[in-house]
Amino acid sequence: MRERSKLNRYMTNISVKSGADADLQLFVSDASRPDIRPDKFALDRLGETRTPRFLLLNKIDMIKKQALLNLITRLTAENKFDEVVPISARSGENLDTLVKLLADRASEGPMFYPAETTTDQPERFMFAEIIREKIFLFLHDELPYSTAVLVEEVIDRENGVTSITASIILNRDSHKGMVIGKKGATLKTIGEAARKDLEYRLQTKVFLDLNVRVKRKWTDSDSRLNDFGYGD
Repeated sequence: MRERSKLNRYMTNISVKSGADADLQLFVSDASRPDIRPDKFALDRLGETRTPRFLLLNKIDMIKKQALLNLITRLTAENKFDEVVPISARSGENLDTLVKLLADRASEGPMFYPAETTTDQPERFMFAEIIREKIFLFLHDELPYSTAVLVEEVIDRENGVTSITASIILNRDSHKGMVIGKKGATLKTIGEAARKDLEYRLQTKVFLDLNVRVKRKWTDSDSRLNDFGYGD
């Protein structure tokens, strides 16, 4: 297997670099997926490490116990994990166990940011991610993850309303109808959910103007990747 686009290669490289500097690596696998080749490919890219590594098998509520045991055997045959934790994000099964294991492994370190700081990312990045989250929330698996959001303008108006203009960037024309929906219903639903979340985060009224654009093969364009914050 190989990364199919420059975006995929960028995301893979970021994961590898971040993992090398981490105090603990969590490798999450979809237990309901019978094909483990993507997992093996990712583990090969991560390579060996002295950093403690946990194997998290998610969606265990969707498979039988014997299938889970077989999956654990296959994934641990060639890779060393300090802990193997079967979990279900949907039902919450074993999440308390995972939190305890993480707390036990955590070591106290210096504060790099003030206590009130929740992210080191620019405000526009947060806005874009909130909108992108809503796209996948309402479209589920129908839309590929090669979807970006570009926040083009943020204006704090005198009436106390924050005006945000953003574009949803798609790879193909065929995806445009999916995002807009019949008579614009899907785009309206995405926009309303994103606006409410933005208002909660900003603690102010928000006017959100969402547009949908197609930029063919943007995932293989260096300039587009830089525009959307994925450049090196």
